[in-house]
Amino acid sequence: SSDIPFQNLMYLPNSSLVDVGDEIWVAESFAPRLARIDRETGESLGNISVGPWPTSIALSESLGLVAVTHTGNDTLGLVDIDTQKLVDAIWVGDEPSVVVIDDAQATAFVTLESEDAIAVVDLEAGRVTGRLPAPIGPRALALSEDGSTLYVAGHRTGRPDRHPYAEAEWDTTDLIAIDTTTGETRWTAEEVGNIITDIVVDAGRSSVWLTTTVPH
Repeated sequence: SSDIPFQNLMYLPNSSLVDVGDEIWVAESFAPRLARIDRETGESLGNISVGPWPTSIALSESLGLVAVTHTGNDTLGLVDIDTQKLVDAIWVGDEPSVVVIDDAQATAFVTLESEDAIAVVDLEAGRVTGRLPAPIGPRALALSEDGSTLYVAGHRTGRPDRHPYAEAEWDTTDLIAIDTTTGETRWTAEEVGNIITDIVVDAGRSSVWLTTTVPH
């Protein structure tokens, strides 16, 4: 609403576009809404009101929902695709930044940037069912095609000598691969880069790609 003061918290979007039928939905981040765009013409089809600072969205085709991280109020919003209405907002933890969905299990995984953790959310029950480990300041998340492995990376972890971390050996782990069934860490990678913003899983090459700056 125009009469509500705007507070710039600088929560940046990540994984903020998703295909929904013949449309592209976009989390606008700086405005509490999702934009709907016709994928053929590029024309605007209107907006959907959601919670504050929507930074990431993911689709659950089986449930007919789009999940959206509300970084400004620590919830995961659920938007009904048919009605195009926000139907639920689940408290998940501090500063949810990225969401991915295992549709076969009706489960969402949500990075909590200020908690250095991942919330596990049962989408059918509408509640958090667990926590998984993450590097410091996680802001990149991806799920393997079979849903067995979750990859999470910290935003600024590979350079412990840089502000604001000073000298701290424990924050050099950049990337963690997690078994989604047991919650155990499969492997970790250190000093991949400094500012990591996204992950893509390449199943054909058994590898993951990350966007990052190169340490100097």
